[in-house]
Amino acid sequence: MLTGTIDARVSITASTQSTTDKGAVSKGTLALSFNPLYDQASSLAAIAGNYAEAGSASGTVVSINANGAIFSQDASTGCVVNGSAAIINASYDAYSIQASYASCTGAAAVLNGITFSGLATLDTSVTPIQLIAGMTGSGAGTTYAVVDTLTHQ
Repeated sequence: MLTGTIDARVSITASTQSTTDKGAVSKGTLALSFNPLYDQASSLAAIAGNYAEAGSASGTVVSINANGAIFSQDASTGCVVNGSAAIINASYDAYSIQASYASCTGAAAVLNGITFSGLATLDTSVTPIQLIAGMTGSGAGTTYAVVDTLTHQ
């Protein structure tokens, strides 16, 4: 359950309550502020390039080409990721993204065949520029979430 107040282009404040399948109740609060970077125009040319996963020791690079095609391969897990990015509305800094996982080994093998979808935004207020993405995907009765901050190289 989520109850609260939305003040368009200013803030969102809310109270949350959720119950797990085993009956555990979790309560919390949410306080979000509008970021004017959202008013920045989007384009596939703006997000094209190579990105490193922030804080990752594996050296994995995520490549996005000028057409929005996404490719990555993680040397430590073997995961090959293919996907795409698309513009939702060229007036705003939000992108639709999807990515499919294959060839994963070890503990990551559960991701094979799962297609994730979600949103991304380009943060040009930092140097180097960052692409922040959040996606979900389901496989074998489990839903997974991926949230990543990618640093432009």
